[in-house]
Amino acid sequence: MSQLSQTRILIVDDEPDMVQLIALMLEKPGVNILTAFNGEEAIEKALHKNPDIIITDLMMPKTDGFAVMREVFAKNPHIPVIVTTAYGSMNLVIQALRLGAFDFLIKPLKSEDVRQAVSKASRQQFNQKLELWQQQITNAISVSRDLAQIARELLTLSATALGAEHGLIWWPDGTLPATVLAPADAALEDLFVRWAKSVNLTTSSPEKSIGKILQTGEFEPEDAFSASLIAIPLTAHKVTHCVLFLSHNQPNYFDHHDLSFLESLTPFAALAVDNARIYTYLKKSNQRLQTLQSINALTYNAKLPQHRILRLAVEGIRQNLNYPCVIVCLPDRNTNSLTIQAAAGYLDKFLYRKGDTPTRRIAFSLDETENPFVDAFNAHTVQDAPVNIWIKALEQAGAADMAQTLAAQNISHSRAIPLWQSDEVIGVLVTGHPHAQKLSPEERATLSTLANQIALIITNAALYQAEQQGRREMAALYQAGLVITSTLSHTEVLKAISQQLLDLTKVEGCLIGRWDAAKDLEVIELFLQKTPAGWLEKAPPGTNYALKHRPLVKAALEKQHLKIIHHNDPDIPPSEQVWMAQNSAKMRLIIPLTIRNKSIGVVELLTTQPGQKFTNQII
Repeated sequence: MSQLSQTRILIVDDEPDMVQLIALMLEKPGVNILTAFNGEEAIEKALHKNPDIIITDLMMPKTDGFAVMREVFAKNPHIPVIVTTAYGSMNLVIQALRLGAFDFLIKPLKSEDVRQAVSKASRQQFNQKLELWQQQITNAISVSRDLAQIARELLTLSATALGAEHGLIWWPDGTLPATVLAPADAALEDLFVRWAKSVNLTTSSPEKSIGKILQTGEFEPEDAFSASLIAIPLTAHKVTHCVLFLSHNQPNYFDHHDLSFLESLTPFAALAVDNARIYTYLKKSNQRLQTLQSINALTYNAKLPQHRILRLAVEGIRQNLNYPCVIVCLPDRNTNSLTIQAAAGYLDKFLYRKGDTPTRRIAFSLDETENPFVDAFNAHTVQDAPVNIWIKALEQAGAADMAQTLAAQNISHSRAIPLWQSDEVIGVLVTGHPHAQKLSPEERATLSTLANQIALIITNAALYQAEQQGRREMAALYQAGLVITSTLSHTEVLKAISQQLLDLTKVEGCLIGRWDAAKDLEVIELFLQKTPAGWLEKAPPGTNYALKHRPLVKAALEKQHLKIIHHNDPDIPPSEQVWMAQNSAKMRLIIPLTIRNKSIGVVELLTTQPGQKFTNQII
């Protein structure tokens, strides 16, 4: 029997035989007897042992029953006090009732009268205890809007009221992890959940609010559970939010009083849980709205570089929506791969940024299969996968450090969403989620909207950058025109044009050569290289290169075709390989100069940094 159902009765009389007689009359399970043989001892035990009921004789030497009542009522005015007195002392009984006595018994005492009086007092005291605990619990859970805190308060106070040794609040829909009363016992908690499912505590029925008690022997033999368990679902609007379990190692510990107590709490607790869920939903909805508004603002701030805008976007998503992982991948058509351009939180440091631009290339070939990043891009569909698959993809891409950090996050699975521009996929948004169940419709809708916003960010940034590049090119052409029509010397004009070319294309070397067809020579007019220290002249004007050693240049002159040459191309003639090595060139772009369909020379642009490319825009 739980402590809520147990009754402590203090019996007070200056005659020990009378005390023993009353104790024998009340002897039964759940009743704890305290005794006192004078008024002073009764007051001491009443104030320190906290009895539920007091039975006291009125006429005792020194400190009588009236003095006992006055002292007790001063500390606890609601405790039931049953007074006993000799036949014919009704005036004393009336005084006692006026003082606050609950009931009276006339000596000689009859066991039936004693038990009936105590039963009435027990019901009153039980109701008072019930109201007290209800008030404490409802006060505790009504002041909080945090679902986890409400669950902890409800579990702790309910367990304290009933004297339970173990407790659990289980959320069937996975809203929260199980709320556990320490010490945790995983095997016992698993048993509780299996039992709740087996007796349909979580399914809709007319008995949704009715709890259940299981005693020793009612579980399956293989469960080896020799204790007492009480459970009750918290239901609002015909939906079970959670199930409260309490257990005690003593068999037959819980009874109908305990079940009544928990059932009386159900409406208050279910309402508090329901309100907290609504508040949490509204809070998350507000966070989603603020995130969408901030991302939407970024779409109209295209003056920022694309890398910076993407960093701001993914970090905003991480902070506002509490996603441990947010990644944006964009395609690199030149290498037929998908590369990580932005990552939120701890993952961003692995991109080794220079300013806002990532200097580390983490790429996934678009020819890969069973790669969630690539699959979302190629299949044009959302990809949901356990986090270990994403970790494996990062490891295969050479980003083991990022994979290790991702594994340490509270993530069970990730979702990749294609970024659409009209009818073309231009990238992938990846988010990590801590719960394994399906995302809610609201969360899926939010992610789709975020993907559309980020696609718009990329599109607007690309349009702005293209516009700015066009303006730079027009300015460069205008400056080149001014240079050509100026009074500068031939060499100064070529040097000014070379500098314009290098600044515009962001490459490091520019060679301008004249073709001496008669002697089959390339005569250098200017050969400049841009270094951190300034402009370096690689070869003086007038330097001759025999075209027999420059077959690629000769082919470009004769065929009047552009040529792009990679330093690691196995088909490069040896002499050209030597020349590129001497000039630290990783890639060359050879552009023939023609007048009236006749080649007169070439311009060569050289890159010395690995990974640089000659884009269509540069060409």
